[in-house]
Amino acid sequence: MSDLASRLWEKPTIGADGCWMFTGGWNGGGYGNIWDSGHTRSAHVVSYEIHIGPVPKNLCVCHTCDNRWCVNPKHLFLGTNKDNLDDMTKKGRDRRIGAQNGRSILSLVQIYEIRLLLDNKQLSQQAIASLFGVSRSTIAAVKSGRNWRYT
Repeated sequence: MSDLASRLWEKPTIGADGCWMFTGGWNGGGYGNIWDSGHTRSAHVVSYEIHIGPVPKNLCVCHTCDNRWCVNPKHLFLGTNKDNLDDMTKKGRDRRIGAQNGRSILSLVQIYEIRLLLDNKQLSQQAIASLFGVSRSTIAAVKSGRNWRYT
């Protein structure tokens, strides 16, 4: 076993869900990091390479378990960045859009109320915007599905 593999396997703790939790250092995004040849690498990528093989340049290593600390090769798969983002969105973990975004000023309840008002067609988008203290473009984004499309 290589030195890198030995260091990777010093770290994991096996969870009840089958995840192999990397307990070494983590980066700012919550992924495990391991030192390799003078720089840090993502622990889940190293695990994939050790157990499955090289990662082509245009692909990334994704988690089926959605656990950033997991290095279990059975929980890892290759995909494009778009595949990874689509998987995240499909599973409801996309915090870039809608009420899950930390900068969102509308709650899910307000989004549903806005949609009801839009469906009733009794108020203009500007009138609805005034009721909720947001811009008309925010209401238009709710209507078009540009924001809050998965709620």
